[in-house]
Amino acid sequence: MEGSINIDSVNDGQLKDALIHFVNNCNAGRLSKGLRNILLDYIRLQFEVLPVGFEELLGDFFTFFELMDAIEKVHNGG
Repeated sequence: MEGSINIDSVNDGQLKDALIHFVNNCNAGRLSKGLRNILLDYIRLQFEVLPVGFEELLGDFFTFFELMDAIEKVHNGG
């Protein structure tokens, strides 16, 4: 995948700090549920005129939602 990074090899303190801040301060479950609802509502309302490349974007959303689910699981002690 283009732009892939190995998180263990990230030396950029600013990126690590941002990720840690996000994980510690974001309600991943709420964000994930809200974004999924917005996305589904958008698809429902715009189904006939979805932008070119939307299928690829859906893959990115899926990956993002997997991250949100993993963060929520960690925060819930899972």
